[in-house]
Amino acid sequence: MGVSGVSPHPSPSSPAKAEALTCAEGGVCAVGNTGPGGGKVFYVHASGTFACGAALASTCKYLEAAPTSGTAAWTDVTRTWATNVNSNQTT
Repeated sequence: MGVSGVSPHPSPSSPAKAEALTCAEGGVCAVGNTGPGGGKVFYVHASGTFACGAALASTCKYLEAAPTSGTAAWTDVTRTWATNVNSNQTT
């Protein structure tokens, strides 16, 4: 005889499925994904890592283009330079 509200033959519970992390969360990245820096992934190394960085001292799995808008936006510094003695250009 079972207790009220409790099945006399409990069914096995299925283990909770862990959802895979997105590229932005540090998971596997594919071209076109949004990366951890907020930009778009434009290159993913076929296997393992590759040397990257200014001195090739870092290792990378993918390359991501910096975003140009939003909270993590890449911004270029504007500088004035002379084109001749009478005018300046801002870039």
